[in-house]
Amino acid sequence: MLVKCRFLDDNNQPKGREYTYGSREKVALGEFVTTEEGKKLIVTSTSVPNEEGEKIGDKLKYINAIIDLDAESVTVKEPKKQEFIIVKQLPIIEESLKALSDEIDTKVNEALALDCTEDSVKTVKTARADLNKILNSMEEKRMVVKNAIMAPYEQFNGIYKAYVSDKIKDADNTLKKRIDEVENNLRKTREAEVKSYFAEYLLSKNIDFITYQDAGINVTLSASLKSLKEKAKEFIDRISDDLALIDTQEFKEEILFEYRRNLNCSQAITTVVARHKAIEERKVRQAEIEARKQSQAEAAKKVGAVSSAPLEPPKQAAEPAQIPKTEATPDPVKTLSFKVTAPISKLKELKAFLTEGGYKYE
Repeated sequence: MLVKCRFLDDNNQPKGREYTYGSREKVALGEFVTTEEGKKLIVTSTSVPNEEGEKIGDKLKYINAIIDLDAESVTVKEPKKQEFIIVKQLPIIEESLKALSDEIDTKVNEALALDCTEDSVKTVKTARADLNKILNSMEEKRMVVKNAIMAPYEQFNGIYKAYVSDKIKDADNTLKKRIDEVENNLRKTREAEVKSYFAEYLLSKNIDFITYQDAGINVTLSASLKSLKEKAKEFIDRISDDLALIDTQEFKEEILFEYRRNLNCSQAITTVVARHKAIEERKVRQAEIEARKQSQAEAAKKVGAVSSAPLEPPKQAAEPAQIPKTEATPDPVKTLSFKVTAPISKLKELKAFLTEGGYKYE
């Protein structure tokens, strides 16, 4: 086992710091022992984890023997500490796992050395099952050890909660409620003062559409009353400055309506200006559409007037004087193809001209 010890001086009084030693036999807390060189020690702790010995390794020294000294001649000058929770004896677990480890290594190596084929798969399955049987058996034993260790702790924990932690926690909850009640009353009183100041300053600025909640002031006990009032003043001053800016705008009534919805001056101005710009653009487009419709209507009216006008009959020419008949010059008929591109009104005029002139066309 591992223990911690302190050396004794010539008067058998403990001195210096603690040192870790190994002991080949059981020793108790407060017993007197000697080193292998014969120096006297007192055992100050028997609860030393094995890891500490592993860190020391081969340099670990062992105590030699228990000696009998007069306990009254040994005094500890350090202030006595009252220990309410003491582990008298840690669970002692006897194990021989290292011996079992060699056997397991053999079985594991044999199983892993098997060639897993279609013919040998059953053998591999059997080897695997054997290993799992060993594991399951050891897991059951491990749980038995765990339960044996945990049972005393669970019993201690129940006693600890009943005599210590539950009492303190209940008292803590009661004290917290009392503290919260006092602090809430202080907070409400402080908030009432801030609200009163907010209302008075708001009235002085002649603003009637915002509330205390709009300011979003978080009243805490850590914030001074002066700083809270300054926040209220800053909020109202910002609203007042925004209203002064809005009053200089072209569409101030509409902007003010938008501003009251979100208290965002730049957004309200941008929204209204964009709306009026869109309205003006729509008016321009509508005017262009109306102008085109008017132009088309006038052109159609002209074409209609031309097509509905009666054709005047050709005037009778006076009989020409008798002249000697001569042979008429032949006037052959020709076909001329062409393509005309023009507004509808012009095309209608061309059609009327061809019709009235006796032209054949397709």
